[in-house]
Amino acid sequence: MAFARFSRNQEVCLHVKPEFNTVWRIVPGEGAAKNRAGQPVMANERILLSHVATNQFLSTDNIAYRNDFGNEMEVSAMSASTKSKTQMLAGEYNGEKVREDVGKAVAPTNYWTIELADEPSASEPIQ
Repeated sequence: MAFARFSRNQEVCLHVKPEFNTVWRIVPGEGAAKNRAGQPVMANERILLSHVATNQFLSTDNIAYRNDFGNEMEVSAMSASTKSKTQMLAGEYNGEKVREDVGKAVAPTNYWTIELADEPSASEPIQ
């Protein structure tokens, strides 16, 4: 396994070979994923990108560095989570039934959005 240059998390690379370890799944940022399966993803909606082979979310720690293509942000595959279980404890306190598939809340470094261009010329590739 290769590690990202600065964060030392699992490295994410882009290549053209259609292999299983290049498959990513779009997971809704809010709501149950099983209720949203097969539904379209809306622009500007918070999503998670899950690597199918490792079940890790695409993450960025906002580490900017300069390379041959200009300024870039490092991305890696790491499911970050918040350190608290406040959502579960609050539900228990209120007498709500606790979910059996308890998981920690996802950290902001794992959320992404699909952005649309304001005008058609902005969607043209940069040479």
